[in-house]
Amino acid sequence: MLPFDRKQKILDILKKRKNISVEELVKILYCSPATIRRDLMQLSEEGLIRRIRGGATYIEKKSVDLPYHFRNIIEQDKKKHIAELALDFIANDMTLFMDSSTTVLQLVPYLKDYSGLKILTNGTITAQLLSENLHIQVTCVGGRVHPRNSSINGAIAYRFISNFHAELALLSAKSLSKFGAMEFSEEEAIVRKAYQEHAKQTLLLIDSTKFEISCFHQSLPFEKIDYILSDQPLPKDLQNIAEKKDVECIY
Repeated sequence: MLPFDRKQKILDILKKRKNISVEELVKILYCSPATIRRDLMQLSEEGLIRRIRGGATYIEKKSVDLPYHFRNIIEQDKKKHIAELALDFIANDMTLFMDSSTTVLQLVPYLKDYSGLKILTNGTITAQLLSENLHIQVTCVGGRVHPRNSSINGAIAYRFISNFHAELALLSAKSLSKFGAMEFSEEEAIVRKAYQEHAKQTLLLIDSTKFEISCFHQSLPFEKIDYILSDQPLPKDLQNIAEKKDVECIY
């Protein structure tokens, strides 16, 4: 088993059991104690688990900003469904903003069927994959690269985006709460603010696992969102806010 697959298996086990010992993982994964301890140390350094004496315990998602490579492999069916909903808003020759999220990334394979698209993105992986399509004009936001999130965020990126205007902003968020779309970092929040400020219409693509998660920085209040696309209906309290702010929810 490859190290990445083994660590993902450890995470899956911990999500179900909440805590586990090194000895148990050795038996389940057929690895040496040294290998398991090394995997647990790396997962702990990434903020995904907490080391305890003789094993590890799972950190609930509400307090963790997962690395990009982990976010890209979880909830893929939900993200794909949401991406397909967004296709109804896209047409040939449109100008689009696409953020660096793994949810918006799910749109990329579908865009090969369109022509004349002009896209600005702050996602390094998103830009790379989009550039493989010769029918799409891709511009990557300038600024400091954040390897953990495969993104370009911060004040420089904000100023860069202000030079553009798009018909449609396709954005996600770490959370949707009563305050709107939320982020763990201020740098990510201000980039999404910039996209919204310079787009004619804003779509929030967010799966149901992100409803009412605790985050510190607001990126978009409800009144700045035109549509919320998700895999499930919003919780009643969030749905009431969306209706009051004239935000249409599609799922």
